[in-house]
Amino acid sequence: MRHTGFGLQRNIYKTIIQRYIGGFNFILNFPDSNRDLNRFKLIFKSLDRFTASYSAHQRAQFANRYFPTFLNTHRIMQYLNSAENQKSALPVDSYHLHTPPEEYDLNCLLPLRVIESDHVRLEPFIPSLHAEYAFSLIQKDPTDIIYKYLPYGPFSTLPEFLTWLEVRIRSDKQSCLFLITDLSRPYDATNPLSRVAGWIGIINISIVDLVGEVGHVTVLKRAWKTHVNTHASSLLIKYMLSPRPEGLAFRRACWLAHFENQNSNKAAERLGFSLEGTLRCHKVLRHDKEGSIVESEKGLGRTEEGRSRDTNVWSITWEDWEKRGAEGKIEALLAREVKQNPAWE
Repeated sequence: MRHTGFGLQRNIYKTIIQRYIGGFNFILNFPDSNRDLNRFKLIFKSLDRFTASYSAHQRAQFANRYFPTFLNTHRIMQYLNSAENQKSALPVDSYHLHTPPEEYDLNCLLPLRVIESDHVRLEPFIPSLHAEYAFSLIQKDPTDIIYKYLPYGPFSTLPEFLTWLEVRIRSDKQSCLFLITDLSRPYDATNPLSRVAGWIGIINISIVDLVGEVGHVTVLKRAWKTHVNTHASSLLIKYMLSPRPEGLAFRRACWLAHFENQNSNKAAERLGFSLEGTLRCHKVLRHDKEGSIVESEKGLGRTEEGRSRDTNVWSITWEDWEKRGAEGKIEALLAREVKQNPAWE
């Protein structure tokens, strides 16, 4: 059956709208007609000259003026989408270096407090109290080891470190950071921060799903091969899974480790986490970070964006904690003999 009258007119409208009104999405359902193809070619040539300099808005006005029947019958929908790929980068600056502790907003969804065992204390990281000294300590450590599997760093200056704290920690309500203090070391009244051993956080917090992840684990060289990492991680796991009010009564505590980071994966197993599996191509890393190079013959995976990281996912659930001995394992780790590291001196 030939498309005559308004049927042909609708097909012409369809072609014109599809060809000349950019920036819009249409829901069109018209029969096609090979018979009309040559006619459309002639229309293309004439309209190409006529609307060559038109913007998308001008083309829409053109359609509204000359094709009212089509527009009244089939509504044009313009979709608004203002999402940006990522947050605007903050300029490097000494964020909150001089903000008084009582005025510093931790901006975290969790009720933060000091958490401690007999040998380790975790306290919320406050830039004006902790950043300068902590940064001076990590500058003395081998950055190729400290930052090897971390997606950020090393930081060349204190403002770079403070900017990272502002962007990755304080500006993210699903993250928090704790300073680690080794209480087994002798206290120095002239330098209360002399026992700082690193920092550790809870990230990817979901109050809705009752989930948290141990992350940003950074233990200074002088505390390597001691109780510090085990105690600090154990305290956060216990805090997340213990019943309220002493804990958060979460359903799940997570540990995500770089597939190639043997120390991190061994630590997760030692802490009682269960390996759930591996997220392949989970993260895009900078070209200078540890990870696999994307090599595609067809240009897939956007090699230019950086290296690829596979991530091992470990977890402890509330059932593991209550019924499968995870709580007892953590308590046993916290009760273990404390070892000193001669490198501290």
